[in-house]
Amino acid sequence: MNKNVNSIQLIVDYSVKTLLFLYYFMLILLSIQLKAQEQYAFIETNFEHDGETYDYHFEINGIEINPSKSVYKIPLSLNGFDSLTFIFNNKKQISLLKMQSRKEYVLQWNPCSMYVLYPSEKAMQGMVKFQIQSQDTTHFTVGVNALCDRIINKDSEDTYYYSPPSGNCRYSAKTIFIKSQQTNTKQHLLYHFLHGELLTVIYHTERDSIEIIMDGHVQSSAEYRYIYDEKID
Repeated sequence: MNKNVNSIQLIVDYSVKTLLFLYYFMLILLSIQLKAQEQYAFIETNFEHDGETYDYHFEINGIEINPSKSVYKIPLSLNGFDSLTFIFNNKKQISLLKMQSRKEYVLQWNPCSMYVLYPSEKAMQGMVKFQIQSQDTTHFTVGVNALCDRIINKDSEDTYYYSPPSGNCRYSAKTIFIKSQQTNTKQHLLYHFLHGELLTVIYHTERDSIEIIMDGHVQSSAEYRYIYDEKID
């Protein structure tokens, strides 16, 4: 009889421990999910200019941004990159960016590029390297804003290079482009460098698409590599 009672007690103890484990596991999982959902950034807008009236519109991660001096709380994309949609005179322009949680940013009028976006502290330009995924050895001209251009193909080993921005619009969207030397066709995307992002841009020729991967961040301007300082084969 005592043996049966002890067996029942062991089963009960095991069941209670199992339930407690599952309970705390679910609490931890819920905490992680809530923490992920709490990732957001703040954007302050400032579109004071010379008094002219412009028809423009912004959306960042689906949140409408009015061109007035206000502060917006923007939920961050948990997978991949954030996106900014700029509409000017009914023309839409979409650019990618990667904001950081709890950081503050400024979206501001700029006469050179219409607008700029930058973090309120420690803004840094980034660098880009390219890869070509192709079945043949077609060569492509690649670069950022028509600067630091180089010619590569699927066998090339590219590295990160810095493209010095315009002094008047350092934090405008930069054009990352890939142009075929054979067909003269061009693929491109727009990207806002904010925190010194190191990007790998992969062009898949078979499906004519661009893949972008963030590999890390530049830690200081001493890390910038200039293509005109090196001989490219």
